[in-house]
Order: sequence, then C-alpha cells, then structure tokens
Amino acid sequence: MVATTTLVFGICSWVVWAEMTAFEDLQTQFSAGVGCAIPVLAWSVSALVGHMRYPGWWRLALLVPLFITITLVVTWFEVPGRIGWAMSRGERERAAADCRTRVTSSSSYHSEKVGAYQFHDVDRLLDGACLFRLARDHPVVRSGFLYLPNGERLNGVYGHTYYVPLGGGWYYRRFDELLSCRTCNRLGPTG
Repeated sequence: MVATTTLVFGICSWVVWAEMTAFEDLQTQFSAGVGCAIPVLAWSVSALVGHMRYPGWWRLALLVPLFITITLVVTWFEVPGRIGWAMSRGERERAAADCRTRVTSSSSYHSEKVGAYQFHDVDRLLDGACLFRLARDHPVVRSGFLYLPNGERLNGVYGHTYYVPLGGGWYYRRFDELLSCRTCNRLGPTG
C-alpha cells in the first residue's frame, strides 16, 4: 500500500509539473493515465486485502483516490498552468518586447527558456505578433503562446488552431488535430 501510494503521488506530481510548464500537456496526461493503471490495480488489491485483514487500512487507502482526485480537479481548472503563467510574467514580457524589436522572423531553431517554459523557438510574425512555440510534440510543434501587441482579440477556433485568451494580448494556442482530421476528410485524399 505504501509503495502504490508513493508511486501514484509521484505520477500525480509529474502531471502537475508538466501542466505548469506546458499549460496543457495532453501527452503527459495520457502517459500518466496509462502509468497509473498498474499502481491503481495493485492499490485495489492491497485495499481489498487490507480491508479483510487489517482494521486500520482505510486511512492509507484513502490517499491514492485523494491524490488522483486532486490532480484531476486542479488540471481540469488549469490551476498549474495559471501558476506557471503567473510565475513567468516578468520574463515573458521581456521576451515579448525582445521579439517585437527583431527586424525579421527567425525561422531557425533556437531553444529559449522563459520563466517556467522551455520554448522550441520564438518567432516574430509579419504583423508584429510573436509566436512562442513550446518545446513539446517534436518534430512538429503544435502548441505555444501568441502575443498580439495591437490589441486584436482572438477567442475560440481559427483554422486548425484553438486560442484561449490569457489577458494582456496573450493567448494559449493549440493545434487541434480533430479539426485537422475533419478538414482532411472533407477535402478528400488530395487535400
């Protein structure tokens, strides 16, 4: 019971850290869900045996569902992502200012750490906006942040990209594979 509780706590901590450094890390969530299957199964057997043989088993047995529930709730409400976002405010604003002063866009790879985030690259777009691609989903970077200095507002889905407003001209952006697949199916095999 102690081993499964410790393992589940470690997996839940990993998910919270990944959410804090990537705002929404679906790969980690999936991997953690698969990784939790074996410890939760072992926990279930331990809880059943503990219930039959030991009267004080239930206190320790409550920790695993508690850890999983807390992790699900805080990630559902994007608490770790918002904490990482708030912790990175000063460095993020400096990076946006630096990006806006660039003359042209840099299309070459250059990893850059800004606050809690490790970016694959930071590009200045033609309209003065800055695109911060997270160092996830290699070789195709599908998520990151967009900074629009001109006050333009985005909310929802545009093309294959989903935008979540974060305030101050900042947006979390994620390539939506489901939209892409729907568009591919609509366009046929040549599209």
